Amino acid sequence: MRTAIAGVVVAVVVAAAGSAARGADGSADEAEVLKLDQRIADGVVRGDTDSVKAEMHGDVAITYGRYLAHTTTGDDPGRRWFSVWFERVYAKRDGRWIYLSHRTVHGPTFGADRKSVSDK
Repeated sequence: MRTAIAGVVVAVVVAAAGSAARGADGSADEAEVLKLDQRIADGVVRGDTDSVKAEMHGDVAITYGRYLAHTTTGDDPGRRWFSVWFERVYAKRDGRWIYLSHRTVHGPTFGADRKSVSDK
């Protein structure tokens, strides 16, 4: 049996960088990208994002992290939870950050409970 994760198209634009708090590296751009990344995650995944970081490369940003989710479908109790590592790419155009792409880099890794996938 295979569990599928439904795709969702999300269009989100965040206000200009001047309104954002500072990110871990002190930049308003990083804080803005991380805020946008959380909005994308909220729209796409019903689960918890974990340790999301941002790499800033001028007008391009790459976020990466992991999300944990629970599914209530399927007969196999060993596949009720899953973990997926991801990357997302953003670009700054006309003063606004836009979402370009998402890629799963590892996973999904399945388990019977949250603890079984929390370190995968």
